[in-house]
Amino acid sequence: MGETVNIPEIRAEFLLNTLFPERRGQWIARYDGTFYRNYNRDAMQVNEKTGEVSLSRDGLFALLPEGMVTSENALRTKDYKGTWQEMSRRVQVLKEACVPIDTFLFRESMIIENRLQENMDIYWDAFVQAIFDVDVQGIENPLIRNFARMLPFVEELRGDYRAIAKLLGYMLDRPVSLKDSVYSMDEAVGNIYPELIFRVEAPGLDEEQFRELYELVHPLQDFIKEYYVDFNVRFSIEIRDTREAGATEKDEKLIDYNIWI
Repeated sequence: MGETVNIPEIRAEFLLNTLFPERRGQWIARYDGTFYRNYNRDAMQVNEKTGEVSLSRDGLFALLPEGMVTSENALRTKDYKGTWQEMSRRVQVLKEACVPIDTFLFRESMIIENRLQENMDIYWDAFVQAIFDVDVQGIENPLIRNFARMLPFVEELRGDYRAIAKLLGYMLDRPVSLKDSVYSMDEAVGNIYPELIFRVEAPGLDEEQFRELYELVHPLQDFIKEYYVDFNVRFSIEIRDTREAGATEKDEKLIDYNIWI
C-alpha cells in the first residue's frame, strides 16, 4: 500500500493542484459522504502511490434510491446476517460503479480550480502593482517576485524577521538562520543600531554553485530591506558553508566567495 498523508483544512482541488501539479487530471476520487465532513477535512487522505484521494463529500452514490440496495423489510428474516452481508456487498459494488463518474467530475473541478487560480494570480499581481507600484509580472527573480506578491501583508510581516527568514527558507528549500547584533555609525556619539543577518545554509558548494545561489539571493537583499526591514536596521543576506561535519557556531565560517563577488 502507498503511504497516506494527512493534510490541513483546505479545498481538495486547490491542495492537489498546488502540491502535485504534474498529476493534474490523474487522481481517482472516492466520495465517502458528507457525514464525515463534520469530523474530517475535505480531502481526508491522499495516496500518492495509487493516485486516490478520499473526500468527505457526497457523490453519485448518495443520489441513488435505497431500493437499489435493500427493500423495506429486508432485515426481517431469520438469516439477517446473510442479508446484511449481501446488502454490504451491493453497497460496495455500487460505490465502485460510481467512482468513474465521481472521478470525471472531480477532475473537471480541478481544471476549473486551476484556471481560477491562474486568473487570480493575474488579478493579484495587478492589485499589487496598483497599490505598491511594483510590476510583479516584470520581475524575473523568483524570490523577489514571491516577496512582492506578499506586499499586501507587509504591515504584518515588517519587523517579524523570524517569519521572513522562515519564508525565505521555504522558497530556497534550505535552512535560513537569523543572526542579530548592533552597530554604531559614530562611536564618539555612542549611538548604536540593530544589525540583522540572514544566513542561508548551503554546505559543500563549489564556486559555480555558489555563484548561482548568490545571483538568486543577493538581489533580494535590497527588496527585503526596502519593504520589510525597519529603517534603522542594517540588513544583509549571507551564504554560509560549514564544511566540516559537527562544526559549532564558534567554528562556522563564511566561504570566501562572499568577499569578492
